[in-house]
Order: sequence, then C-alpha cells, then structure tokens
Amino acid sequence: MNDKLINQQVFIMPFTPKSILLYYLLVDNGVEVVGFCDNANALAAKKFKNTPIFPPQEAYNINPNAFVLLSEDRFFDINGKQLAEIGFKKTLTITKLDFNDKLKSYIPKMDVSYYSKLIPNQVEYGKAIIKILNDVNNWKDFLASLDIEYPTPYHYKIPDAPFVVGTQQNINFLLCVNATGYFNMEFLLQCLDSIENQNYPLFSYLFLISADNQKELQKTLHLRNLNNTILITSPCHVNNINAVDVLRNQFSGCIHYDFIITVGANDKLANNALFILANEIVNNKNSLLFTANEDREYNGDFIAPYYKRDYKQLHYMTAAGLCKNFVCIRANIKSSINEMNTDDIHIVDEVLYHYKVISSSQNNNEIKIIAFYLPQFYPFPENDRWWGTGFTEWTNTKRAIPMYEGHYQPHEPGALGYYDLIKDKDVQRKQAELAKKHGIYGFCYYYMWFGGKRLLEKPLFKMLNDPKIDIPFCIMWCNESWSRRWDSRENEVLIANIHDDESDRQFILDALPILRDERYITISGAPLLIIYRIDQFPDFKKTVALWRQIAAENGIKKLHISVALHAWAIFDDVTSYGCDSTTEFPPHRNPTTDITKKMNLNHGFNGKIFDYVEYVRRAMNRHRFKHRRFRGAMQSFDNTARRMENAFIFHGSTPEEYKKLIISLVDYTSRQPKEDKIIFINAWNEWAEGNHLEPDMKYGEAYLQATLDALHINC
Repeated sequence: MNDKLINQQVFIMPFTPKSILLYYLLVDNGVEVVGFCDNANALAAKKFKNTPIFPPQEAYNINPNAFVLLSEDRFFDINGKQLAEIGFKKTLTITKLDFNDKLKSYIPKMDVSYYSKLIPNQVEYGKAIIKILNDVNNWKDFLASLDIEYPTPYHYKIPDAPFVVGTQQNINFLLCVNATGYFNMEFLLQCLDSIENQNYPLFSYLFLISADNQKELQKTLHLRNLNNTILITSPCHVNNINAVDVLRNQFSGCIHYDFIITVGANDKLANNALFILANEIVNNKNSLLFTANEDREYNGDFIAPYYKRDYKQLHYMTAAGLCKNFVCIRANIKSSINEMNTDDIHIVDEVLYHYKVISSSQNNNEIKIIAFYLPQFYPFPENDRWWGTGFTEWTNTKRAIPMYEGHYQPHEPGALGYYDLIKDKDVQRKQAELAKKHGIYGFCYYYMWFGGKRLLEKPLFKMLNDPKIDIPFCIMWCNESWSRRWDSRENEVLIANIHDDESDRQFILDALPILRDERYITISGAPLLIIYRIDQFPDFKKTVALWRQIAAENGIKKLHISVALHAWAIFDDVTSYGCDSTTEFPPHRNPTTDITKKMNLNHGFNGKIFDYVEYVRRAMNRHRFKHRRFRGAMQSFDNTARRMENAFIFHGSTPEEYKKLIISLVDYTSRQPKEDKIIFINAWNEWAEGNHLEPDMKYGEAYLQATLDALHINC
C-alpha cells in the first residue's frame, strides 16, 4: 500500500460500495479513516459503522491536510476538480494503491442489506462487488474485473516512456508507411509528424506505394522536403500485415534493420511508441512479433480501444487478427505473419497506435444489427380500460413538454407519422424497408405473455401472416408484471405475470410456432429467444431445461436462449443457468454521471438527468467478456412522455455521438466469431422513451444514416 497514507488521516469519496470495501482494507492496514465524503444531501450527517459521511466542504473544515482517496474512476475528473477548488492538496485514486490478498475475507462484511438503506440505488453495484470478490485473489484483479462491468470513460492517455540508457538503443527500426490504398493528404502529414516526433534515436522510414498513388505521394514528399525518401512499389493494395511480405520481397535493405514496423498512411503512432517497443523487445527476447493496443481516431477524437491481451488465447484468433493494424516484426524472420501463431506475439499493454476511421472507406463486416421493436401503437381493450379509450404509445408521446432549458421534447414522428400498426395496412412493410435500407438486419419484438394471456401481439402476428414484410425477426419475452409505474404508481399491478412449471410449459408451447417462421433469427441454426428478467423465475435453470426438452419434442433441436442484462440481475456466467448468452439492453447496467444539478430545470422537476456523452465513453471502453455477450446501444433515452416531472433523461445525444458508439461496437463485434456478430439497438420505436431510430421532425433519418455509416465504416 502507498506509504504516504501511513500516519495520515484519510477521507474516502464518494460513498459507494467500492468505498465501503476500501474502508475495510484501509482500516485493516492501520490507516485512520476519518470519514466518507459525498455530495448527496440525503447522506449528510449519516454514519456507516460509526464513520460519518460529510459534505466535501465540511470534511475540508475538519482537516484540510487529510488525504482524500477517490474510489470511483467514473467520478475522478469531477470529484478531483471539486476537491481542488475547495482547497484539498492531497488526493489519490485507488488504482494507485496495493493491498494484500485477503479480499475474500471481506465478503461477509459486504452486507448489501446493511447499507442499502443509505444508498439504495447502489445495491446492484454492491452485489456485483461481492460476486467479483468471490472470483479474484488480489486487488489488481478486483479492479480489472470491476472495470469490465462498470468501465471508466475512455480517454486516450499518452503513455509514459522515461529515457533509459541501455541496450534498447541498439535496436534499429525500419518504419514502413503503407500508402498502397486510399490515403488522405492531411492524414498522411499527421502520420509523418507522429513518426518524426518519436524521440527514439535509431529508426528510418520509407513508403510502400501503389502505382496509382505515386504522383500524389511525391507531391507531398516534395512539400515536406523529403525528395530522397525511398519509395517501394507494390503491385496491389495490401493491408499492414501483408505489407511486411511485400516490403521484404521488394527491398533488400531490410536486412540492415532489426525490426520492421508497418504504419498505415492515414494512421499515427503514439508518442514514445518506439521507446516503449524497444524496452519491451529487450525484456522479451524470444518473441518474434510485437504489437500493442490500438484505438480509433474519428474526427480528431480517440474512440474504440482494442485491448489485445483479452484475445490472445482464443482458438479462433489468428496472428493477423491479433495484430490488426499495428505490426512490429523481427526483420530476419522469413515466415509470413499469416503463418505465425499467436504464441509468437508479445503484446504491449499500451495504446501505441491510432487507426484513422475514414467514412469514405467501406467494409462488409457481416455484422447484424437488430433493433428492439415496441408494438404498442394501436388501441386494445386492456389499455382502454387502464389508460383511457384509444390509448397508444402516441398518447404519451404527444403530451411531453421540456423539463429544462434546451430539452428536446416533445418528439414528433417524421416520415411515418403517427401510425396505427393495425389500421395502417402498409406501415410495417414501410418500417421493414426503411430499416433494411439503413443497415438494420432485423427486429426484436417485445412479446407480452401473462400466464396464457397475450397483449400487443397483433403486429407480430400480422407480420407472421404477411410474407411481404420481409425482414428477419426474433422475440424478447418481457416477462415482468405490468404496473402503473409510467405515472409513478408502481404498486398498482395491472396484469401479473406468473412463473411456475405450468406457465413456463405453456409459454414455450405458445412461442414454438413463432420460432418456426422462416424469417426467424437463428444463431448456428438455433432460434434466438431473449428473456427480459430471469430474476422473476423461481428456478430459471430448471425452466431452461424444460424449454429445451419441449422444443426438441416439437422438432426444434436447439434453442439459443439469451438473457437481457437487466438492472435487477447480475451474471457471472449464464451457462450456469443453462443459457447461451447475454444481451445488453441499455440504459440498464450502463452507469454515467448524474448532471441534474448542472441543468437549468423547470420548477417541480424531480427526476434525474444523466450524461449521454459519458455513457458513450464508458460503453466503448469494454474489455472482452468472459461469457458470450451481444453488445447493445441506445441512441438516446428520455421517458419524460411517460413520467413527466419524474423522468429519467440522458442528455447530450446527437447522431454524431451515437455514431461514435456504433463505430466502437462494430469494431468490438468484428473480433467475435461469425455467429456472434450481432449488435442490438434500443430501440426502433420507443417514442415515449425518446429512444427511436425511426425518423423524427428534428433529426429526420440522421440516426438511421449514422447507423448505416458506422456499420460499414473501415474498422
């Protein structure tokens, strides 16, 4: 542990389950914890285990010389700035601390029920911490595991590379700038800047070009006064992996160098990349090939990190796939990278390469985007009784009003208008055509089934009976009871869902004809069935086994059962339930900063406003998951139309921010096996949640176009 804390008084900020774990660790290591700091007014003057919780200013008044440990990376920038403004001089993030390996001994102390009264909105976070503690042996593993489910926002950090005098200076690099394909002149100049700014002393660079690029490239080199730069011509366009083979065949001077690095003409090396590589080479003398983490640069912004260590041992990962764009290979190696094994590769755990996202360069990456589909756009008797005659989702949508300055409400539909899914005969066909035109592979219909009673089923069955609605589809059983929570009366149940053996049996029998439709989405031949809330089942493992048995008896040999990542359930390994995968369903399980106090609110607003931009930054910063998981995105979220003054709102969504997220998810998903190349979007038409790909009056088809562009962009 950091020696600076010995004999010091310490505050921990904010008050969260991670802070509680940190409290126990510090106390057991002899550190005096004076209290917690938190900005929540409801926690002021409260205590945890006789340790008080202070507002930050009050903590400063008690001891301005104390250390403040920041336990949550997601709040690091905000809390750190606040503490500095108050006057605290000594702050430290917990990632800088190290502890012994007694973490499992703290599980009994992490009693969720004890602190749930103080921080009820953090209960699931607390459960996640307890589950992770069961699986890890040390502090660093704990932080890494927690960061998978509760990632910090991605911001590229310039890697440190202190000047070290040693044998690494004898490593001579040849940098090959691969300009065989399309390159942008401005980006090429940035690439050259990143190379020439390297502070490592021993390197040279040359250009690998194609004949059609030669004149344009020579103009650039002349402007840079680089007329004597070596140009090697390739007979065709090649990627960075194959560029190594072309260079070795075309340039005999390779033998005078120790390592060959290939850099795309549009891309950039990070600062200190060569120094860091040299150090890693010295310490890993048996490795033949070196690569490093990389990210994407999109319109000057760094997004979509690729953490390569997560993928090295996967059976389907090749050496070329692991290197992706950044290659550093021993010059005397004769083998092609495509012939090498991943065991030959050493991965530098730093982002040393920035791959340029170029909109004009398009790929067919075989990724399938599926949008969740809400069928509540036609009146039916139960809704008439519960909400008033003629009620549909449009009823809520139309009543929304702005809750703060700059709030985008109400959302008004564009090209498709205020449709009725039953009366408007062609609207579902038009939806399918519009979706497919913009790269949406299929729809996932919300399926409402309550112990034998179907609701909102007519659009689905209308589609089943109309082959002209030509779009793949699947269903998600929204298996929770319906209450009046839309208008904050959550205790009034409108229709209850039943979960017992007989109900489970009847559900799968009811669903089988749907699963047999030739348009139904399958994964490796198995129909995909998503379950919204598995916490509602008394024994879900037993239920899954029953469903598989009944399906097999009725001619469906396999089912692919996926579990929605709902806020009320934590999953370490869904295979323990007999399931196949999980499906992300944002905003569930996507933490971000509450910015309510920053907004110019209307009087009477009691809801919460969250930062959409930070949500994007967190969602893109994902390591590979241990279990099979389909990534998900939301283009916005704002249920003002349903909850009015009690709404939950994600502020800051734009087609451009959303596009960054989809680019990131496409890049992530492109590394998965073919059958797992699926991304879910919430949603196609959740109008009363301000969450729709369908065109509106403000943005038109901009979100749809952003989806299409991001799907095929050159990641």
